[in-house]
Amino acid sequence: MKLHKAVNDDLKVGALIHQKTGVARRVEILAVEDSRLLAVSRVGEEEAKFFGPNAAVRLELPKESSVVCIPGRVTQSRQVDGVLELEISCPEGAEERQRRMDARVAVECRVRIRSDETWQTRTVNVSAGGALLANGGSLHAGQVVEVELDLDGETIGCQAEVVRRGVKTIGDSL
Repeated sequence: MKLHKAVNDDLKVGALIHQKTGVARRVEILAVEDSRLLAVSRVGEEEAKFFGPNAAVRLELPKESSVVCIPGRVTQSRQVDGVLELEISCPEGAEERQRRMDARVAVECRVRIRSDETWQTRTVNVSAGGALLANGGSLHAGQVVEVELDLDGETIGCQAEVVRRGVKTIGDSL
């Protein structure tokens, strides 16, 4: 898909993602010209180093049930007053993907869920869009819960929505 077609009036805001580290920041696309685009992103000084010249990046622009992915390489970047101005070369154009295409990583970690009660389980896999748990307890689809994941000795807390229940995989009821 060509860049002009992919970046229309409705799709100007999305995520700027550093390909190697996964560092992601909100981005706004200002202009598209042939196989390059101009964009701005608010980043701190620490994050700005990830988006310097020659950094491999991708932009993800959300649509209703899909994501427009634009891989590229930063050709120029300049930070002014906390705003990073970027010129990105995108010779491969853009690709529209279904939202469920987040890479899933088979990783087992402890999880604490807080809703009406607190209980523990473990993950089967984790992706940018969520986690598959080995036991859903008494949760139901649509319920919003507090979640704590123990990953590599760090606890990561967030709110999560239960999307579905009842899937079986390798003998575990999920």
